[in-house]
Parts: sequence; C-alpha cells; structure tokens
Amino acid sequence: MNRLIFPFTWLLTFLACLPLSAQRPQISLVPFATGLSFPVEMAHAGDSRLFIVEKAGRIMLLDAGGQLNPTPFLDIRSKVNSTAGERGMLGLAFPPDHDSSGWFYVSYNNSQGASVLSRFSLLNPAQANPASEEVLFTISQPFDNHNGGCLRFGPDGFLYFALGDGGSGGDPGNRSQTLSNPLGKILRIDVSQAPRFAVPASNPFATSNTADRRIWSTGWRNPWKFSFDAQNGDMWIADVGQDEQEEINHEVAGTAGLNYGWRCREGLAPFNQSGCPGGYQEPIWAYQHGNNNGFSVTGGFVYRGAVASTFQGHYLFGDYATGRIWTLFTNDQSQLDSTQQGKLLPNGQLTSFGEDAERELYVLSKAGTVYRVQVEGATSLKEPLTAPLGVSYLADGQVMIRWNSPAPTAYLRVFDMQGRLVTEERMQGNSYRLPAGLVPGLYAVTVEADRVFVGKVLVK
Repeated sequence: MNRLIFPFTWLLTFLACLPLSAQRPQISLVPFATGLSFPVEMAHAGDSRLFIVEKAGRIMLLDAGGQLNPTPFLDIRSKVNSTAGERGMLGLAFPPDHDSSGWFYVSYNNSQGASVLSRFSLLNPAQANPASEEVLFTISQPFDNHNGGCLRFGPDGFLYFALGDGGSGGDPGNRSQTLSNPLGKILRIDVSQAPRFAVPASNPFATSNTADRRIWSTGWRNPWKFSFDAQNGDMWIADVGQDEQEEINHEVAGTAGLNYGWRCREGLAPFNQSGCPGGYQEPIWAYQHGNNNGFSVTGGFVYRGAVASTFQGHYLFGDYATGRIWTLFTNDQSQLDSTQQGKLLPNGQLTSFGEDAERELYVLSKAGTVYRVQVEGATSLKEPLTAPLGVSYLADGQVMIRWNSPAPTAYLRVFDMQGRLVTEERMQGNSYRLPAGLVPGLYAVTVEADRVFVGKVLVK
C-alpha cells in the first residue's frame, strides 16, 4: 500500500466539529506550593487567592503565584480535635455575598469530637477574627471516623454540608437510613436568614414532624468530597466505601431527597439488607478495592476552566491511598467512560482537589504540597495556538509525522473524515510513524504538545 502525503492545510473547521468526548486528555501535576501541614481542603473567595485548610485547625493563604503567607488567615487549633485520623478542621466555604457580608463558614470537630458548623467574620482581607465565631449547630459523633465535613455553596445560594454515618464499620446504628438522624446525610440550609439559618422550603423534609428538616439526601457512608458543576449546577459526590468498592455519584441539579443506599448497598453491590426500604440511587461509577485502583476515593471537580479545551466537562477524582487519578467523561457513543491518568502521587495521601476562581484545578497532598493540574498539550479556549505538522514519505512505505515542540510528551490522534478516532498515542519525543494497515482514505492528524499541531494524510 502506498501512502501519499498532502501538503499541510488548516483543519480548524474540521477539528472544531470533532466531539470533545473523542479526546482523552492526559494530565500531570505541577508543584504549586509547599510548606503546608496536612492540607485537607481548598477554597477561594472570588479572587486570585487560595485558602488552604490544615487539618489541625488553621487556614493558610496562598497568593496567585503559590507564595504562602506565614500569618494564618484563621487559627482555631485550640478548639479543634484533630488527634484522630479523620477528625480536624475539614470544611471551608465562602458565600456568594462574601464581599459585602465578610462572612465565611467552616466545619470542624470540637474537643468532644462533635461536628461543628460555624461562621466567622474578618479583621481585614488577609485575616479572620477568631473571636467572631458563631456556631450554627453541633452534631454529636459516636465514633472518631467518617466525619465527612465538606462544605459547598450550591448554585441556589444555599449551604450544603456532608456528614458521614458516625463511624465504626458497617454503620452499626443504621444512622444513614434513619431520617431523624443527620448522620450519613447531606444537609442543606439557608444561611442568609437571621438569626443563624433557616431550612429552605424546597428541602425534601422541610415540613416533616419526624425527619431532620435540614436533610437534602440520605444513604451516605462518608461523602468526603462533593462539588457542583459550574456550568449546569449538577452535584458530584464521592462516597468512601467499606471493604469492596469506592463510588462516584452524580445528582442532577435540584433533585432533592435521593437515597444513595448505604448501609444497604456499598457501591453497586448489596451490603446489609436488613430493614432496607429500597428505591436507591445507584452510583454512576465504582471501582473495586485493590492496588491497581485504591481503597479510599477522593472526589474532585468537573473541569470548567479556560486553559484546556479538550478537558471541558471531564470530572476529575482520585484515591487517597494509592495516589491514582481518573477522569470521567461521556464518550462518542454517549456512554460514561474513564481514563486512569496513573499514580500521579506515588506515595498516595491525596487529601483533596481544589478549584480557583478561574475554574482551574489543583491537588492537595497530606505531605503539604499543593499541585496544579496541567493538561498536557492544553489548547486555550481564549487563545488557541495551532501549527502545521511535518510529514514525510519513507522508503518502507510508512509515513513519518514530525512536530517542533519543546514539550517532553505529546498526545497524538488520528481521525477519519467522519470524526471517528482511529488511533491515539501518548509518547515521548517529536515524531511518530502512522500505523500500517490503515484503510485507504483521508485522515486528520492532531498532536497536542506545547500547542496543537494539525495536518492531514491521504492513504492509498
């Protein structure tokens, strides 16, 4: 079979028509900041600063360049019980009206181990007033694990608070399925109402005389991290499993009152069926325990930033124990698919993902480093960069593709003229031989490195 090379022509129109789901972007982690002590959460207040929660009870400030302010934004270590592995300061959220109100919200375990939800005000833009604490409510914890603690403001302006099942193993008190108990639930409250908060009328049990009216959803074991998709408001929740499975859950925006199954189910499998009501919301993704996957899921975010066009709409999550990271997305057949990005934190201890005001993503490690998520060969939505591929005909009938890039790795894809992905390769270097045996026809080739290189090849 002879292969003839067409001179390079721009393929921007063709590439724009290719489905983003056909593309499987590869990510890497770039150190952004160091010197933190057991960071477990990140938040922003609508500007370029990043607020990092340390488990012991401090909130530290990073500037846009990753420089750490040595003065804590908030230090309440004297109030926080962080001696047990899963206790400490665990959540932070800034309300939509933070610029005018000056309030922000934290969750932590107090000296008795109970989960506390509090708000604080500012002394100045770089420092909170620790004496301003106003406790909204306190929830007793029977054991020292499965505290949850994640806080997020939803697109509806209400504050969501995730709580684990109270700990031990197997939820011995069946708290997750008991509607009168707030443990094993995600709560939703309106913090804009005096004196402390109100229960939104749209909460599923807002008028109940038996259920906790703050409940938004039930059936959780330890929803360590959840987030909202900035584009459509959908909720993504990672629930840490027991002995067999870790799970990712997707909740369409505004869907109230769902039961996610624990302790009746663990991931996609039955667990303890005694007294179970049925009617559970199944996870959309689960993975089995093992060294090739992990043992404790850490939820992340749906990417909605402006740097990486091919990463749009992908959900990023990882595993605390192994340091593996995955992306979850919809493929060309409208099916849910994933890419295991690899063991990007070789020593594990992936405590959290973070998102800045520009919707770019970060990874936090227990060791004290914050990493920026870099999409290899990212093409900016704001300033797309393209360049032609070099192609040459070789004596053995093969086609050599070359590109001029300083990037150490590249991601190559070959598409047919219907936009179907024919082959894809992640590689080192600046050249690639097209595979033998391609069906005769015209193909588009893209390479993502420090920029996107495009070209086309006619196979005869």
